[in-house]
Amino acid sequence: MTVCHQEKNGRRDWAYDRIFDPSQAIDSDTVECRYKEWTYLACDCGPHVLIAATYRPITAGVCRCQDNQNGTTTVKAAIGVYLAPESKHNETRLLQDLDNPPTSHRAELEAGIQALITIMNIIVVKGVEGAKLRMVIIKSDSAYLLQGVTHWVLQWKRHGVLDKRGEVIENAIRFMVLEELRRALEEVFHVSVLFWQW
Repeated sequence: MTVCHQEKNGRRDWAYDRIFDPSQAIDSDTVECRYKEWTYLACDCGPHVLIAATYRPITAGVCRCQDNQNGTTTVKAAIGVYLAPESKHNETRLLQDLDNPPTSHRAELEAGIQALITIMNIIVVKGVEGAKLRMVIIKSDSAYLLQGVTHWVLQWKRHGVLDKRGEVIENAIRFMVLEELRRALEEVFHVSVLFWQW
């Protein structure tokens, strides 16, 4: 297995606007490989080259409720962060510490935040299989998470997080927390962060 990565200069067609599109990188059937406690992605420096410099957590946020109960105090929400079948960093937990009653969107967003926190902890403690981590791709089924991190956050940075009534846009503060974690990974640890909706 190759654990070094030859950086390609220039634009990558499979990474634009913080989005990872595996159909542009390589055949989508061979883009992932699970090895020990990590999931690696194929590298653009050669077909089927596995690199330790890229790994992908899968996130999920769910909210269990009856019809029309999303956002009420009777709702239970949970998140999951998955790295690989054998990973000790996999996590599932109930969200009990939210300021507001849980919703599906809050759970999806908290899963993304937890994934980046997990990645930062891994980098600080030991790295990935002894190699320098260069890129992380957050894989989620949440269109809400992807839209927020690739579009809304950029608008809020320019125009603020208040709506026309002067109220804070729902979940904007948590999206800004996600953005700060992403920025810290890129600027402090030099790890690119992309998002992949599946």
